[in-house]
Amino acid sequence: MAPSDKTRESSQLTSIALELFKERSWQSGISPEQLAIDCYRDATAFLATTADVLAGKIELSSDDTNPLDIAFAPNLKKTHPINLMSQSWGDLAKVKAVLTELDANPAADSYEQYGWGRSEVNQARALFPAVVNRAKQLATVK
Repeated sequence: MAPSDKTRESSQLTSIALELFKERSWQSGISPEQLAIDCYRDATAFLATTADVLAGKIELSSDDTNPLDIAFAPNLKKTHPINLMSQSWGDLAKVKAVLTELDANPAADSYEQYGWGRSEVNQARALFPAVVNRAKQLATVK
């Protein structure tokens, strides 16, 4: 590797580590020195992964076509908003239908069809638009 390549790589590493440090500086309980070490370690891993992708050692999957989340909450009902938007138990059509109904009735504090109270309705109002927007983005990419 030529000296200019090492300088450029070092500059990239420092730039990425600095961005990570800025984003994570709010974390309490971690000394600045440990945070800097963690950020450099993560930046090094990022650059190594980038090099592997560019070299063809890692193939990026274009199978990211499901707008539903991979997370779910098995301790909650299957009709809970978090589970309704999960790949395991969720259904995009139901998410869209619930969001449409909630948008049509902004004063609703409950959603009787799923037995939701104010908390669940507020979660659905906060989370469901992102799922629907992601579905729209994926539909335009195809």
